[in-house]
Amino acid sequence: MSYMEDQRLLASVALFRKLYDNQKDSYDVLADFIRAAININSLWNFTVDDCSKSLKDNFGFKVPTAVLKSCLKRRLKDEVELSYGNYGITLKFEKSETLESEMRQAQAEQEHIILDLIEFVASTQQKSLSRHEEQKLRDDFHQFFLGGLKPGSNHVAIGKFILSKSKDAQFTRKLNHLEEGVILYQGIEYSPDNGAINSWRSSYTIYLDTEILFWANGYDGVLFESLFKEFVELVREVNLKAANESKILLKYFPETKQEVDSIFSAAEHIFNKRRFADPSRTAMQHLLSGCKSRSDIIAKRGMFYSLLDRYKISEEADRDYYNPPHFNCESNDALAILTSEFPEISADKIANALKFFTKINYIRQGISHKGLEQSKAILVSGKNLSRQLAWHPQVMHGEGVIPFSTDLDFLTERLWFKLGKGFGGNTKSLVTFDVVARAQIILSTQVSSKISGEYKELIKRVESGQMQTNDANYIISELKTKAIKPEELNPESVATLSDFLDVDSIEAGVRARRLLEDEVATIPEHIANHERTIEEFNEFRRSVYLRDLSNWRFGREPIRKGAKIRYATIILLLITLPVALTSWFAIHLSTANDTPLSKVGFVATVLALLWGFVSIKLAHRIIKRAVKTWVKKKLRSYTPKPKFEDQQISIQAVPRTLEHSREPESA
Repeated sequence: MSYMEDQRLLASVALFRKLYDNQKDSYDVLADFIRAAININSLWNFTVDDCSKSLKDNFGFKVPTAVLKSCLKRRLKDEVELSYGNYGITLKFEKSETLESEMRQAQAEQEHIILDLIEFVASTQQKSLSRHEEQKLRDDFHQFFLGGLKPGSNHVAIGKFILSKSKDAQFTRKLNHLEEGVILYQGIEYSPDNGAINSWRSSYTIYLDTEILFWANGYDGVLFESLFKEFVELVREVNLKAANESKILLKYFPETKQEVDSIFSAAEHIFNKRRFADPSRTAMQHLLSGCKSRSDIIAKRGMFYSLLDRYKISEEADRDYYNPPHFNCESNDALAILTSEFPEISADKIANALKFFTKINYIRQGISHKGLEQSKAILVSGKNLSRQLAWHPQVMHGEGVIPFSTDLDFLTERLWFKLGKGFGGNTKSLVTFDVVARAQIILSTQVSSKISGEYKELIKRVESGQMQTNDANYIISELKTKAIKPEELNPESVATLSDFLDVDSIEAGVRARRLLEDEVATIPEHIANHERTIEEFNEFRRSVYLRDLSNWRFGREPIRKGAKIRYATIILLLITLPVALTSWFAIHLSTANDTPLSKVGFVATVLALLWGFVSIKLAHRIIKRAVKTWVKKKLRSYTPKPKFEDQQISIQAVPRTLEHSREPESA
């Protein structure tokens, strides 16, 4: 499809989504476009082929003939009439140019978005784009929404642009409406039906590969898990409405189970050997997270398969897919051609993908051209390789065929349209259709791909002796900090992403480690120059403290002596006062007949009676408490005791400060 066709189609689907809000369903909107196509080309008498060509030339729409005939018959039944294979308009036909005007507005709005994109890319690259670069950026923007076999070279830049404006609600709404318009249009384009929403009418099996099973368990983050849950919910709804007990089954091949089990086994090995895992494998990082023993990994494997059972995802029984051999997709010629076309991918991975295609083709019995439902089976993969190979001419022949493998988005869109969900009103939109979420996935995948490539390069250099293990471990620990899940990306991440993606992390890591080693090497000389000053300073602080402490103790001495005198005085008063009072009474109450001895006996008797009722311990405690209270009052007005906090400057502190004095020059 040419650039002009893409431009027309993208503007058309944007208008399609806008009109959809005011219409009953997609086919009412399609009827409006048919009216506009008739008006633009003055098709007062036309065939179905004439109408189809006008829709394609003016709006980029390719509508199945069956759908087009049904729409003319049901939605324009009073406006056109069929006679001997030709359609003619009636007096009730609406000759309006309103849609043409709205189409021009949609094209202008789309052009404004693309100009903003061009300005953003030029700003990030700090240069003006050439005419060729600008045209390629426009093509890739259209491909970003309309799809393609391979991602465009500017998809990362487009993802950054969308992410940078993700907090602009009006902007993201425009892009999401554009995406929803594509879904509505493709629902018609791929529909073999007559323009009505029907129930699922045939038994169908969807096979899930390893990545999708990990998404189901949330191992690759919340966003991927949400995409899977939305897909499973749509499958459940389709099965509830399916006709003749036809069901969609979810399964995985035995080879997929072997791959899953090998990942869990690899996790046990990494845990036991205390080795680094590939930082790009978020599923492996999630698996190892929180594991304190090998049994924790075994428990996670049990929970993994338990969740698949709850989703009703089962393992496919093994069988002979090569008897008869008509459905084999693994010819030597095909493998040789694909290996030469994708030299960056190992032949084993390509052969493995073809093996899965053989199985799907066998289950279909070679029928792939009668629509999605009639194709009986499909593989849903999280691998870009599977999607690219599935559409390759060496694998899939002819137009209008259903590929052996697709992504989760494709099936989610088809099921959404099949259920007649639509958009707007109270209809809940899916994360799958969120353009910002797609940008997050693209950027996160790009980061993971770069981390994985550099991790493998590090391993290769260590094994070949080109790099020391310590250097590699340092760079791997840095790479681990760069791994990011899609939902963690936000507008503030754009600059950091650009820095990382545009820098060779291995070379930057090596430079950073060398700079750090050079700085650490200067530490002994630094210590020798300053050791005496540090010790003298610490000694000065200690001497000041001892002086202040001595002064404080000297100042407290009079209070201590005063407390002793006060205590002795109270004791003396408690002893002498009763004796004096009793003696005074004995003298004044005595008569002439009392002898001195009788007076002394009287005093001794009274004192004995008094002291018998008094607790010496209690009296001692009361006196002691009174003296302490007096001492505390005196000390409150005195200078507090000096404190010596042992936070001396030390030589050992120097390396720690230098350690953080320079950030590594990695992205």
